Amino acid sequence: MVSFYDTTFWDKQLKKEINEAMGQSIPLLKRLDMDGIGSPRFNVEDVSPAFEAVMNRRTNVNYGTMEIRPKGLIVHFAKALKSFAWLIPYYKLAIFQGEQLQIHADGQFIKIRKDNQSKALRKFIIKLLEYKEEYLQHSKPPL
Repeated sequence: MVSFYDTTFWDKQLKKEINEAMGQSIPLLKRLDMDGIGSPRFNVEDVSPAFEAVMNRRTNVNYGTMEIRPKGLIVHFAKALKSFAWLIPYYKLAIFQGEQLQIHADGQFIKIRKDNQSKALRKFIIKLLEYKEEYLQHSKPPL
């Protein structure tokens, strides 16, 4: 099951579902200590078929950002005036680096183009992997 939400309009129920799945947003002091919890904006090169409907194919330029949460990663996309979020628990998250950076979970993926943001994105991924390792060492993932 892919945890994919239309986040264009936030309501209490949507916020509750996301917070239950990913944990509350990280408190401000810890965010400052972590030097931020968000990635730089990145260019999406390719996505799995399940996400193609939310990608803007007219301009061939798609952007996204990522947010670290206590229980996982949220990948944010935008298409026209709509916003979407892909929720990935740490125990399902897989990251591969090759010609492009690839994020995989639940049989779905996003490929991120390497460009002038690569250094900042690499710093974010290192922080994400450290946070993921810390979380997995201190909790048991559901089976």
